[in-house]
Amino acid sequence: MHRIYYGTAKKKGQGATPEQDGEEGDHYRFLKGYAVFNADQVEGLPERYHPAQQEIDTGARTDEALDDFFGRMPFRITGGFDHAAYRGGSDEIVMPDVSRFESTGAYYATICHEATHYAARRIMPRRVLEPMSSLRGRRSIAA
Repeated sequence: MHRIYYGTAKKKGQGATPEQDGEEGDHYRFLKGYAVFNADQVEGLPERYHPAQQEIDTGARTDEALDDFFGRMPFRITGGFDHAAYRGGSDEIVMPDVSRFESTGAYYATICHEATHYAARRIMPRRVLEPMSSLRGRRSIAA
């Protein structure tokens, strides 16, 4: 991932003139680009860059009626992950534990969101094979 940082800094030493940098003359502008890595992708970093994972429990719990509803869906829901995602190859939604969500509603809203990826793939796979030229002039490519 790349990040760009723009800023100003005070010039060091003599030679700063107003003509070089507006009214002040003692500052300059800069633009820096950085490649940013996840600490887990870099070998040999000190331990301080790999903080221990803290257990999170917001108090949110599952709802029996909603579990029953989603249990009848044609995809499987698997908990215990550190992210939420729909895995199309296995028709599976992976989720963090419910206790990591702000609320029970946020947990089920995330499941609903991931279920839309299932629907786009399995229920309404429209336009997957449709050439892009046939999409021109449409206001939306949504269902």
